[in-house]
Amino acid sequence: MLASTSLTEAFDTIREDFQARNPQVEVLMTYAGSGSLTRQAAGGEPGDVLVTDDARTLSDVAVHGKPETFAGGRLSVAVLEKSADPTNAALFVDYLHEGAAQRILTDTGVLRP
Repeated sequence: MLASTSLTEAFDTIREDFQARNPQVEVLMTYAGSGSLTRQAAGGEPGDVLVTDDARTLSDVAVHGKPETFAGGRLSVAVLEKSADPTNAALFVDYLHEGAAQRILTDTGVLRP
């Protein structure tokens, strides 16, 4: 997974919770600035999901379907077109809609109640 540096606290916790619920799935994180992540994803950097706090950066990246948005558009999540495991990537994106992930996003300040 490629994620914006500003989301480190939230997504480290989300990764731990997701993996506890889905032990068959290993989530590896790469954190960087949104622009850097976009260049990495567009350049073929291995990754299944791109999470950014700047939705505009997704316009330069090939994704499966339409990116998901959270927090009134402040958080964008997309399964990358070159995903090696689009099924588990979609499972992770679906998990972000669940109560546990939403609580983590709220508790870390990404989402506001």
